Amino acid sequence: MLSHALFGFRMTRAKLIESRNAHRDVGKESIPAELKRGNVYDIFYANSQRVKESIRVLEECLKLFDKKRAHQFKRARYAIYTLEQKVVKKF
Repeated sequence: MLSHALFGFRMTRAKLIESRNAHRDVGKESIPAELKRGNVYDIFYANSQRVKESIRVLEECLKLFDKKRAHQFKRARYAIYTLEQKVVKKF
């Protein structure tokens, strides 16, 4: 779903990878909260929050210039909510 929404961007995969600055990334160093994972559920929860936040940011930015694509990201975000609930029930 996200790949489809991103398909129309003019940036290539190579350019996306190239644009990453790992040496100066503010998230490069671990913070104490990252080191307090007690189990797989903690890891899943932390990462599902990241996914939802990331999709929401992309959705909001897209509203400025591509409302159709923004709507695709909104649908993806709600799909993640549903997936998250299914996974949590399995724990």
